[in-house]
Amino acid sequence: MSWSKKEIPQPSTKEAKPRGEKEGEEMGRFPCTPY
Repeated sequence: MSWSKKEIPQPSTKEAKPRGEKEGEEMGRFPCTPY
């Protein structure tokens, strides 16, 4: 969802996910996780 980007502080979260699973875990903490 595009609105998720607004909630997320970093719009490049999706790109960071594949870069390292660590980032993915941090995103999971967010309530508006795009995964």
